[in-house]
Amino acid sequence: MVRCTGWKFTSSFTGLAVIASIIVGALSDPARATAARPIISGGTVRTASGDLFRGGSLHISKSYTTRANGWGANRDSLRFWRDKIHYNCIRLCCLDPRAIMDGRPTSAFSTVEEEFPLADAVINNADSLGIYVILDFHCPQFLDQCSCPWDFRKFWTSYAPRYKDRTHVMYEMLNEGSGCDAPAGAWPRDLWAQCYKIMRAAAPNTMILHCDPACMEEDWGPFLRDSYAPAAGFRWDSGKDAFAFHTYYPCTVPAIKGPQALGIPVICTEYSYVEEGSVGGTLVIEGCKYPAQWMEKNGISWMDWVLWNRADQSYPRMTWLIPDATSKGWAWWGAAGTDPIARAPLDALVDKPIKSIMINANGRIIDKQAAGNREFTVSIQRDFNVEKQDNRR
Repeated sequence: MVRCTGWKFTSSFTGLAVIASIIVGALSDPARATAARPIISGGTVRTASGDLFRGGSLHISKSYTTRANGWGANRDSLRFWRDKIHYNCIRLCCLDPRAIMDGRPTSAFSTVEEEFPLADAVINNADSLGIYVILDFHCPQFLDQCSCPWDFRKFWTSYAPRYKDRTHVMYEMLNEGSGCDAPAGAWPRDLWAQCYKIMRAAAPNTMILHCDPACMEEDWGPFLRDSYAPAAGFRWDSGKDAFAFHTYYPCTVPAIKGPQALGIPVICTEYSYVEEGSVGGTLVIEGCKYPAQWMEKNGISWMDWVLWNRADQSYPRMTWLIPDATSKGWAWWGAAGTDPIARAPLDALVDKPIKSIMINANGRIIDKQAAGNREFTVSIQRDFNVEKQDNRR
């Protein structure tokens, strides 16, 4: 069933102006909209249908983010995320490991078991709405020197099997595992390899995003290809492994593209907004104020970062990113424009079903009478059954 609503026109019988908007997407949510597993295509991670991932951070924590927990557990929040911001992914950051770095007592942060219900709520809601999730161990500490309960190897021993069959869930091994160090100064490759083997054994088909630096000044490609991958026992062309990076100063474009040139797929899992401030130093990359714009132009999937103490997780996107995207006509936000990354609206309909159609016609209907002219406004609502569609040009 396709619903056509909002037909409103006042028109003379000449000069009728009609604007039609074709919207791809269901009017109501199915009981379950599980997304198929992501794929590797064009040097980045994409949805099963080949779209770039576009999303942002959401935080779960006992000690930091009570408000954000509630936001993510509310299904309407995630529906807004999908339908109004047009994001298709959530980077779900498990923040309580950072409590150790802050010197908080054990009682201030959750155990893995206490955190499960928080993660489950967001992951289940995302599942029902067809939204992907990147589950992230969010602690850049040197765990080879730490005997705390949040050792990332212990974390993934618990978490990796829990969501191994959830096709919309990806795993990000570690947040900013090596600061801004060059590959030669990176964490011991055997530590990364240990964790990867734990994760892959427990979740053989899950997309795994490997340790990201906070900013890549140098090309990590040779290290990842020649040193890390052999130690971890996998190939970068497996279709289930990618390298995550963040665009914080002084990240460089050659450092991002270097791994891609060696066949290593990449994805940006964090960038922040100039307006919010950034502990990492927000990067204006090749003239793009928001790195998402650069990612779009270069065909790389991306996530943004929002401060975890903000109650309204949508605010930065609606206040800064969406107006900027609209002004540039970015195709990912559903508006065609003059920017070279924008596509004509009908391109999005090829091989995809049309779920709703809205037509707006503007003009005047004039009834000429001896006593004077009368003008009318007519509103029409119609339901249509679509039995066959031909998306050919």
